[in-house]
Parts: sequence; C-alpha cells; structure tokens
Amino acid sequence: MAVSLLVGNGVGITRFAIAALRSGVGVLPGGVRYSHLFRAAPPAGIGFTISLFITDLAFTDQLLRDEAKIGILVGSLVSAVAGAWVLRVMGERMPLCSPAGDTAPPQLPPLP
Repeated sequence: MAVSLLVGNGVGITRFAIAALRSGVGVLPGGVRYSHLFRAAPPAGIGFTISLFITDLAFTDQLLRDEAKIGILVGSLVSAVAGAWVLRVMGERMPLCSPAGDTAPPQLPPLP
C-alpha cells in the first residue's frame, strides 16, 4: 500500500501528463518545464482519504484493515517527505517558473 501511493501516483501522473503534452491535448503554460511535472508528482501520494474508505469496504478482517491503514498512512507520510525533498532539491538545481518581466525569480529560503 505504501509503495503504491508513492510510486504509483507519481509515475501515473507524470506519464499521463507527458502523454497529454505529446498528443497535443494539453500544453505547458509559459515558463513551466517537464522538470516541474517531476517535482509535482510525488506529493500526489498524500491523498489517503479514499484509500482509507476503500480499505473499510474491501476487507472484512480487522487485522487486514489495520495493516492496510498503517500502510496507507506510512505511504502518505513518505510521499509528503519525498515530495518536500524533491521540490527543495530540484528547486535549487533548476530555476523556478519564469515570471513575466526582466526580474529574476526570488531565491529559495535557506535550509533549516
């Protein structure tokens, strides 16, 4: 459960977004690059409310429900931490979206 929230959502969102861009269904707004898609995908695993609901419907054994809920909560926590890390590291290595005008984007705040 934990791996599917982190990897499944991230890979699925990235692949479908790239497919939509390549097929011409969607376009990236000005200043947005493919790297921004990769940065935004990991936090998608944070959404866990539907997973918890489906767990209650799918499993009748209380032990299986508890294990699934732990996996969902761990996966959501790992997605949040990985998403924050990816956004931070990629934000330092690749510039942010370019604002309109000649001014450069603001610098990221220092690490704690």
